[in-house]
Amino acid sequence: MKGKFTIAEIKKHLLTAISYLLPLIVASGLLIAIGNLTGGTNIASIDELSSMSVPSAFTTLGTMGMGLIPAFIGGYIAYSVADRPGIAPGFLMGEIASFLGAGFLGGLIGGLLVGYIALAIETYLKVPKWAQALMPMLIVPTLTAILGAIIMFFVLGTPLQMFTATLTNFVTGLDQSQKLAYGFILGFIQHLDYGGLSPRFLTSSATA
Repeated sequence: MKGKFTIAEIKKHLLTAISYLLPLIVASGLLIAIGNLTGGTNIASIDELSSMSVPSAFTTLGTMGMGLIPAFIGGYIAYSVADRPGIAPGFLMGEIASFLGAGFLGGLIGGLLVGYIALAIETYLKVPKWAQALMPMLIVPTLTAILGAIIMFFVLGTPLQMFTATLTNFVTGLDQSQKLAYGFILGFIQHLDYGGLSPRFLTSSATA
């Protein structure tokens, strides 16, 4: 197989996906900010469409964009791992993650899962010469999506959903009596980047 399941490879795939994800987050965040600052609200139902204003359209579109984060991270991680055959299964795993409430983490795990499944199918599945042209656009994506869906729905979905819910409840549950823990978490995150620990953090840790 051309891909290796190593920390360095996974880091590379994650960075590739984040490079595609960042414009979505930036554009969606700005749309929400502009909409909210000008009095807009999120329109969550088609029944409320009659009350749609331009500021509300911005807020609503930005909210929709943020909802695409699991699909984007899943799709582009799978693309980085398996090239074009991984894109569709990766986006589908992101949609499963959104459906299950597993969020960003679910999309990340799902993208890696189907990326390597697609790569394995592409590498090891031998088909007749007449079917080789169908491999990247039909056979590999379809088989990958089937296998990935089974694993996500019946194996990984519930643990990912529970972990995401627990982590969310922990962070949102930090109150004034837990300032130390809250400050530690924020400080640690601020010393991280998407490529790992920052040099300043490594230096301070080494001299501590």
